[in-house]
Amino acid sequence: MLGQAGLCLAFDDHRLPPAAGVLTPATAMGQPLIERLHAAGQRYRIVTP
Repeated sequence: MLGQAGLCLAFDDHRLPPAAGVLTPATAMGQPLIERLHAAGQRYRIVTP
């Protein structure tokens, strides 16, 4: 995830929303990061007990 976030910042900056302050990767990079993670085969889901 860290590597894909770095690639997103380096190559998808034109697709990222303008933002300021301290942000989480999901808030800062949104859909472009999700697309990169899915392309890399990473999937996340919420599991409740």
